[in-house]
Amino acid sequence: MADHFFVEAVEVAAITDLRRAGHDAEAVDYLFEERRPEAEQLRELRAGLEGYDLVFLERAWSDELVRALFGLRVVGWARDDLVHRGLLEAAVVEPSRAVARSVVEAVAAHRSLDQVPGLVVRSGETVARTRTSNRRLALLDELGDAAFDHRARRTLSKNVANPERAVVVANLGCAYRNVPNRSGVFDGVPMPPEVSTAGCTFCEVEAYERMTEEEAIGLLVRQIEAVLRDRPGVRQIAIKDDYAVRFLGKLGDALRGLPLGDREVLLSARADYLLQLRPEIEEALAGRFPTPLGFYLIGFENFSDAELVRFHKGSSAAQLERVVHLMQDWTERFPKRFRVTPTGGFILFTPWTTLADLRINADAMRRLGFERFRGKALLSQLRLQPTLPLYWLAKRDGLLLEAFARPEDSDARRRGYDADQPWRFVDAKVAEVHRAVLDAAGLDDAALFEVFEEALDAAAGVARGKRGKTTRLLVAPNDRPTSKGPSTQQITLGRGCNQACTFCLARGEERTPPRARAARAIAAVRAAAQAGVETVVLTGAEPTLEWYLRDLVRLARDLGVREIVLETNATAFDAHGGVAALGIDRARGAQHARRHTLRRPHARPGRARAHARRARRPDGRGGRDRARRRAGPGDPRIPRRPRGAGACALAGPRPRRRALRADRTAGVRPARPRRRGARARGRDRRQRGERSAGRGRGRRRAAAVSVRRPRARARDPAHRAGPRGARHRPAPAHRRLRGVRPPLGVSGAAHAAREPRGGAGASAHRARPDRGPRAPEP
Repeated sequence: MADHFFVEAVEVAAITDLRRAGHDAEAVDYLFEERRPEAEQLRELRAGLEGYDLVFLERAWSDELVRALFGLRVVGWARDDLVHRGLLEAAVVEPSRAVARSVVEAVAAHRSLDQVPGLVVRSGETVARTRTSNRRLALLDELGDAAFDHRARRTLSKNVANPERAVVVANLGCAYRNVPNRSGVFDGVPMPPEVSTAGCTFCEVEAYERMTEEEAIGLLVRQIEAVLRDRPGVRQIAIKDDYAVRFLGKLGDALRGLPLGDREVLLSARADYLLQLRPEIEEALAGRFPTPLGFYLIGFENFSDAELVRFHKGSSAAQLERVVHLMQDWTERFPKRFRVTPTGGFILFTPWTTLADLRINADAMRRLGFERFRGKALLSQLRLQPTLPLYWLAKRDGLLLEAFARPEDSDARRRGYDADQPWRFVDAKVAEVHRAVLDAAGLDDAALFEVFEEALDAAAGVARGKRGKTTRLLVAPNDRPTSKGPSTQQITLGRGCNQACTFCLARGEERTPPRARAARAIAAVRAAAQAGVETVVLTGAEPTLEWYLRDLVRLARDLGVREIVLETNATAFDAHGGVAALGIDRARGAQHARRHTLRRPHARPGRARAHARRARRPDGRGGRDRARRRAGPGDPRIPRRPRGAGACALAGPRPRRRALRADRTAGVRPARPRRRGARARGRDRRQRGERSAGRGRGRRRAAAVSVRRPRARARDPAHRAGPRGARHRPAPAHRRLRGVRPPLGVSGAAHAAREPRGGAGASAHRARPDRGPRAPEP
């Protein structure tokens, strides 16, 4: 037997019966070690079993183990698949004390096993089941006489599983077993009628036995008394009853008279039971239970809701996280009464696992410190048997194999369970992550988690680096729309192109490294999805040249973007396989007409040159970086200036004029500059009765919140030339004075203050957003 963890009480009772009947019977444990050669350990096991006339084999995790025992009289325990495959002569399918006694007596009397009830026997090529009672194992009937003798046990290996732990049992089965499955995952999946989709679809446990609380408590007390009598060195007592938490307080009252000392009692339960029965558990932790408590098995299974639905777990990922926080709270509130111990109950890898599922689990494990709750959780994977609904789902999807690619790929082989059905992954990238984790199985939990995250990021297509970056092509738990944003958003991927159109403003020298471009695009897609954007347009000089395009489209689809549009010149489109292979909804081709794009937009040469300057300087003032900081990264309204852009840039977009910051602060709506000459504007002002803003000492000073500059400033040759209406930083005072240089030892600002007000060099004060509007000088 691999270990004595599951139904040790039935084994102990059967061995007690045999010893009372005069047979030399005992329980034998053998624990395989990963670092030692397997062949050497199989020879050691065979040598240790040579002296036995009959061996009940509880677990056979590989066919090699069974073949190593050829020549011995071996009967399988609780499994019949080895008989059907011709590896064993007989197997017990109704495990009970009576069947075990009957088999031993038949072997001792040299009788055939064909007449022993509750067996499956092979005779030549025929496999037949003997007489059966069709009665489910009832522990109250099996163990009611308290025939327990725990002293007849020894180990053949250097290590023993749980040497200081004893297992006692009350109700077998699971209370969730008969809950119907309405998820729709198995609709239309062909499977035998005896396979039920009710309950958890990865578990073979039968329905809950449901003895009364008084009967269950009495049975547990009798077993614990026998353990304390025969194994005084035991430090932990594990209760095998997934619903024992419901009568935890009453059990504590019944155990007060026993010499438990500081021994720890461990429980098993579904995760949602801890939330439902929280008052009863906290009452026991507060002092009603006489010894410290812990859990050796909690069914977390997974933190991805997609996997939980496939498992028909009956719990959500949010509930599982609440359970983890609750157990952490109990550790702080009851430090001497409750301790978190590594448990079982987790399945990370399944045939249908996606990279997004792995990312969700990785984030949850790091956030919750899950290594304290489940040791080596990264090595856990689904074990398929023909009695499980998931086996038939994998068969329908064509995921079953004849054998695993490597022996260590089998979870049953690594953990010592009965041999499982080989299978493969749907996603080849998930298989790469799984292989990397198995190759590093010998590392500790912290180092193994680092290997897992690095393999996950490498499979996703973007290297994460050592720490801290979140630009991954995977959906994270917080990637959910937080608001209703614009219906369409354009995302520019890069400036590289496989054509050389002279009129193009998007094409230019690509100075951003490839992975930095990928990180920028991923961040933009995530931001768009969180803002609730329905349509994402992937554009650039030529987006099909980007190496991460396919993964980026899949990320946008996983994040919930309804429509994905690709703008392309279609020359390299076939290399990606077209629309269907990329996963986009539609593509827009860029078709150019030379005659229309190169024509001059204005008749007058001066206007054409001004428009060309605006195209080369998108913010209208030459400060591209400053304009980009105001508009935000990736703003499509601020194009970059391509190298070598000359007269062909006349077809570029004309930038829109922006309001002054002071105007926005004061709430003044800026007036759009009129496209009329100075004389026409002056005539309009005179008609409205306004004073002229011409040159001279009588000129009126402009207000601090004015949205127009005096013409004197626009005509000042000391200022830089620029498009009409553009905002400029004020020149220094000594440059504003026409041809006047400040005297030696006097600053330009002080010299400007001595100039008579309204002189030739006077100009309007500009508002400064950081200091507020500046008042006119007296």
